[in-house]
Amino acid sequence: MDNELILGIGIANEKETGNVVFVERKSVNYIDIWSPKKNYHVPRFHSGSEMYGVLTTLEACKVAFPKYLQADTGKLVNMDSVIDVTESRFALTLHFVDGSTTNMAKYKRNLVKNLKDCSKNNSRLSQAKDEFLIGTKVEKGKETGEVTYFDKKHIKFIDVWEPKKNYHVPLFHTMFGNFSEMLTLEACRAVFNDYLMLDTGKLVNLNFVDYVEENKFALILHFLDRSTTDMAKYKKDIVYHLIKKSH
Repeated sequence: MDNELILGIGIANEKETGNVVFVERKSVNYIDIWSPKKNYHVPRFHSGSEMYGVLTTLEACKVAFPKYLQADTGKLVNMDSVIDVTESRFALTLHFVDGSTTNMAKYKRNLVKNLKDCSKNNSRLSQAKDEFLIGTKVEKGKETGEVTYFDKKHIKFIDVWEPKKNYHVPLFHTMFGNFSEMLTLEACRAVFNDYLMLDTGKLVNLNFVDYVEENKFALILHFLDRSTTDMAKYKKDIVYHLIKKSH
C-alpha cells in the first residue's frame, strides 16, 4: 500500500498551528511523544523540518474535512455517505449506504431539507479515490489493539470518545468499523515496524539517516533532508556504521 496517510495537525514552537494536513507515512523521519494540552501525551511525527501531532479535537477535524456537515453538537457527518433522511416527532435520522443510521439535531433541519433523495451518493462514493488513513480499531468503546488502515471515503461521521479518563478525542465511524488515531507510541510501532527505538519515546527510520555525529554529550542523527535529532548514547552499537569519523 503506497498511499498510507496520517491525519496530522501542524506544530510550531511547541503549539498546534491549526493547519491540518494528510502526512504520508513514508515521509516520516521519526516519531516521539509530546503534550498538546494538560494530561495528554500523544505521538508527534517529524517529516523534514515539519512536525505534526494527532488530532485531539473535533475542531481540527472540521479543518481536515471542511465539507462535512455539523449535524449535532460533537458530530460531523460525511453527507456523501447518506442515502436518506427521515423525520419523526423527536429526531431527524440520517441513513447511510451501509444500512446504519445516526440522529441529528432537529433544529438543523434546514440543512438537510433538500437531501431527501441521496441515491446518487452510492456512485459518488465508488468514484472517489482511495486514501488510506492509519488508525486503531475501536469496538464497544475500547481499543482492540489492532492498528490498521481505513479508507477516507468510507467515513460516515466523526464524533468524540473517551479512551481513558480525561482524554476526549475524535472517533471515526466508517462502513467497516470505528477507528481512533494512534494515541500511543506502542500503537505507532505496530505500523512503523521498520523503525527502531533509539531513545526512550523515540522511533527512528534509519533508512532516512545520512550519518551520525558523535560528541562528548550526545549522538546526533543527520537525516537526508538535513534535519537532525539526538539519540541515546547507550544505543551507539545500532548506528556505529553510520558514525562520521572526524579527521
